Amino acid sequence: MCRSTPPNRSRQVTYPVLGGAADVPVNGRFAKFLHSLGVPRWRAWIGALSGKGWWRMSGSPAMEGMTLAWFESQGLVSLTMRYEQLNR
Repeated sequence: MCRSTPPNRSRQVTYPVLGGAADVPVNGRFAKFLHSLGVPRWRAWIGALSGKGWWRMSGSPAMEGMTLAWFESQGLVSLTMRYEQLNR
C-alpha cells in the first residue's frame, strides 16, 4: 500500500552529548571531530554532510586528518606493517 504523502524527513538524528547536557546533530559532531584533527572547517562540513559511510569516504579529502599516526594513537595496528614484521 502506498502513502499519499511522503514521510517527514526534515527531522535530524541527534545523540545525547556525554553528560546529557544537550543534543548535538550527528553531522555537527562529525564535522567538529574532523576539524579537531586539522581538517579545514569547510571541508569537514562537506564530509559530514555527504551522507556516505566511513568506508566510502576513506579516500576523500575530508578524511585527511585521520592519518596513520592518528590510527596508531587510537591503539590500532597497521596490518601492512605487521605483515612486514612477520615476514622478515
